[in-house]
Amino acid sequence: PSQVATGVFRISGHAPEFEDVADAPKLPRVDPQHWSVVLDEMLVNGQRVQFNQSSVAGVPAGKVVGILDTGFSLPGLPQGAVDAIYSGIPGAVYYNTSILSAWVLPCNDSVDVSFILG
Repeated sequence: PSQVATGVFRISGHAPEFEDVADAPKLPRVDPQHWSVVLDEMLVNGQRVQFNQSSVAGVPAGKVVGILDTGFSLPGLPQGAVDAIYSGIPGAVYYNTSILSAWVLPCNDSVDVSFILG
């Protein structure tokens, strides 16, 4: 409660500290129905997460499609990726019952997750 986070919301522009992103290489969209790109790699605390073969046609071997969506509260990730993220947190418990299938986490730890694109 004592920490305050700030943010910037821009339409058709970049916050001053992120203006260099305009010069970054453009990534092609994979699926015309979603804002999606080829995901080269996912790292959890520096360790590579292995994905199954993508079911999307044309995706190179060893890569998957990443859908970029900020409007969904749950992670749109395969169970193996979710488990890789949460299983290393001390005190984390996975509940799998007829009512609930979810990780319950302590509030005082964090995980370093990196998505490598392009």
